[in-house]
Amino acid sequence: MNNQAFSPSDRQAPIVSDIHDPNELSTLAKDGIHFQCVQLEARAFTAQWMAIPLSRLYVQIVSHSVSTACRVRVPADRALVVIPLRPASPARWNSRELSAQEFLVCAPGSEAYAFEPPGAVTALLSGAPELIDRASASGDTATEPLRFLRAQIDDLRRLQQALVDVRRDASLGGGAVRPVTEAALAAALVACLRCGRPTPAPVWSIAAPHEIVHRAESSFRRHLADHGEPPSITFLAGRVGISERALRNAFHDAYDIGPKRYFRFWRLHRARAALRAPEHSTVTSVAMLNGFYELGRFAVQYRELFGEVPSRTLVRAS
Repeated sequence: MNNQAFSPSDRQAPIVSDIHDPNELSTLAKDGIHFQCVQLEARAFTAQWMAIPLSRLYVQIVSHSVSTACRVRVPADRALVVIPLRPASPARWNSRELSAQEFLVCAPGSEAYAFEPPGAVTALLSGAPELIDRASASGDTATEPLRFLRAQIDDLRRLQQALVDVRRDASLGGGAVRPVTEAALAAALVACLRCGRPTPAPVWSIAAPHEIVHRAESSFRRHLADHGEPPSITFLAGRVGISERALRNAFHDAYDIGPKRYFRFWRLHRARAALRAPEHSTVTSVAMLNGFYELGRFAVQYRELFGEVPSRTLVRAS
């Protein structure tokens, strides 16, 4: 990667989206990045997503008001660099805190589980893997799914400021990012990739928490689809092959929340997506499809999380 790779070219205009529903985030991610989000707090959700195409990179910046659990998948022909811009408290990616001096490189085809605290602002830079590899001193992006790199603090601050400048340019009239701003971003990214040093992964007594979460989520979804009701935590722990305590600890390490509350929030998000779909059905059928058989309790929990009753969502989607 060099500054010439970031020379101006014809491209789409930046997109800025103000969001009040976490389900909308999955429709906004660009460049093949899959981004699924679950709201973890029962209060009003607001977020902003900026998608800024550059010459050889796609810059996407997301900020949100409440804590969220995010599942991020990178396509096979892209690498992804994750840079925290304003962490209110440390974010976690694959159960590891991203410190103030660290950034993250996700390999092509990788999947990551992230916990983003309220008030966090995070930049996602995607591009062809060879662009990232050419600038990196720590090897091929394909060797590890996720690499935590510790940068020189001055280098990382320059990269963060360059991203702030890109966002500023994209927010101004016309939305064009100036060549000098692109060049500064290119130079700052190269400096961080070249000087960044891998930080050692923690040693887990059993499987890594995000791996446990992945297996538990897969088992939960299969059971809900097959039986029409959510499995118990005891059942999930047995399917994963660990104790209930270990399962709870894994979810707290990954998402800062227990599995029972997480899966309840996940089912509520799934129900909201169904109510807003063009082929939506009745509130009762959507509730039962997602394992909510006490409709009064479902309506209360839904309103607490999303600020409106399910019937209101259904009417607005009509």
